[in-house]
Amino acid sequence: MLWATSELSTLHERLAQARKIITKVLRWQPAPGGSYQGFVKMLGQWQPELLGVVVPHLRAQRPEVHRAQGETAGYAVFAGDGTRVALARRASLAATFAPPRRRRKAAHRQQSTAVRRTRKHQAAASRQKKATSPQLWLTLLWQVGSGLPWAWRTGPSGSSERDQLVALVPELPAHALVVADAGFVGYDFWQALLTAGHHFVIRVGANVRLVRQLGWTRE
Repeated sequence: MLWATSELSTLHERLAQARKIITKVLRWQPAPGGSYQGFVKMLGQWQPELLGVVVPHLRAQRPEVHRAQGETAGYAVFAGDGTRVALARRASLAATFAPPRRRRKAAHRQQSTAVRRTRKHQAAASRQKKATSPQLWLTLLWQVGSGLPWAWRTGPSGSSERDQLVALVPELPAHALVVADAGFVGYDFWQALLTAGHHFVIRVGANVRLVRQLGWTRE
């Protein structure tokens, strides 16, 4: 937790700071290791067990420590959104997270070697390289009142943020209100929230048609 919440710029500096604090606070315990590679390896090995302990504890502490931040206008408000995170260009990560390659058009295959060396081709090749880079798709529920990352799902870059957010609905507390942008429109998603007893405020564009005069409004 100290390493993850540190404000230092590099991960190695964060580990050194966290190790220094733990050594002073928990003097009766053996000093933690100082190798960053070893720390990351153990963190990956024990991550499910650590999250199983830390996440429920933070959620339980929220209403006790930050009672005034628990609700906004009578609701437990959560912002939901998805984003892509670039990963290292390793074969193992590319096999899991890189998007499927599209077939090139026949016209591109017939281009001469001289044309392929032009700036236009080099720019296109650079864009293609970035497009096929391994990327992690992360969808997060963030509690607006306390700023706590509440729940999240990850997957390949071609994942659906709507499907990932639907999978997070069971982890919401009672009487929650989900706020999201125009990427989260759709009857199935909204119905999943209402069926679970939650509410939503979703931004919609001109491409969304809403059936009118079926309910009531309050300001």
